Amino acid sequence: ADPVRIARVLPGVAAAGDQAPSSYHVRGGSFDENLVYIEGVEVQAPLMLRNGLGETMSLVNGDLVGDLAFHAGVLPAHLGDALSSVIDVHYRRPDSLEIALRGGATQQAATLSARAGRLSWIAGVRRADLGRLARDLQTSGDVAPEYGDVQALVLWRGEKIDGHLFGVSARSGLVLQPSFRQLRDDCIDFRPDRGAKIKCGFIGDALGVENFEYDTDLVGVQLTTPFLRWRLRWQGSAVKREEREDTDLSFFADWASGSPVEAPVSDWLETRQIVDGKLDQSRLETAISLLPDHSDTWELGVGLRQTDLDANRLVADTLWLDGRQLPATAGEAEVDRRLLNRWSYMRINWQPGAFIGGWEARALHVDAS
Repeated sequence: ADPVRIARVLPGVAAAGDQAPSSYHVRGGSFDENLVYIEGVEVQAPLMLRNGLGETMSLVNGDLVGDLAFHAGVLPAHLGDALSSVIDVHYRRPDSLEIALRGGATQQAATLSARAGRLSWIAGVRRADLGRLARDLQTSGDVAPEYGDVQALVLWRGEKIDGHLFGVSARSGLVLQPSFRQLRDDCIDFRPDRGAKIKCGFIGDALGVENFEYDTDLVGVQLTTPFLRWRLRWQGSAVKREEREDTDLSFFADWASGSPVEAPVSDWLETRQIVDGKLDQSRLETAISLLPDHSDTWELGVGLRQTDLDANRLVADTLWLDGRQLPATAGEAEVDRRLLNRWSYMRINWQPGAFIGGWEARALHVDAS
């Protein structure tokens, strides 16, 4: 199962739909107030030019997970700027050579892990074709939501420096080519004035294509080394995300034979939607923290994040009634921004006798949201 989807069954969590795994709300918050971390790298939920099946699976590979924590309400100070929830994921630390293969009608995966001296690593490959899950849609034709990714984690334990390197490359997409759409089920309408039941409803068909692609590439690095009487930890990450949409769909509708409407406003109609959009987002992040040499009783950290966002989207809708074109509606949006956010945090833990206590604080400057 997709570990992110598991969060939907927890108390206080409501699913916003059964399509995208990141579409859930925690205690009434919006979906973008939920953070997901994998090995210390924040994996943002897709911005999604248009919600749908474009995000078929989350980046969390369940075959690699060693530890997963779900925080809601009270969030650790070092885990980012959100108010609803955080999913913090750490992958397994292998001790020996392991090879695992998993296959099914909709998903296939392979995992390979090994350890040699101070070096250990784990890698996974996944592929999913979720077209079978979309067969209950009210559209027939070619529906192909697909997903694939490659992930790897490399760990090194040295005499002076410990470090790990984490990387992901993922591709997700949806292609929809409808051949028929049931605009309304046939129904039975009782007419007292005629003393009979007659059929009512619409018939319709469709043509065109809807194409949506969503790509993610990220890399994270973490180094820990002794510093005087403490430990100094540096971590950095780079995330590149891209979304593309190319849609040109037309739907046709006509009254079904035997419709109770004797003189409809329109005998037939046609609607056409054209969408052309692209979104590019790149994010660079660096942070430094200081901890005691042999314990985790306290931690101080500062960080910096730069986000570049470049997006454009064009939408045009046209409607014809009995061959007469109504005024078309069109809209275009462009975004070109560079955001710079800064933060600092402090964590203190203590254990007086049988009790365990903790105190955390986070201060941040948000350039824009």
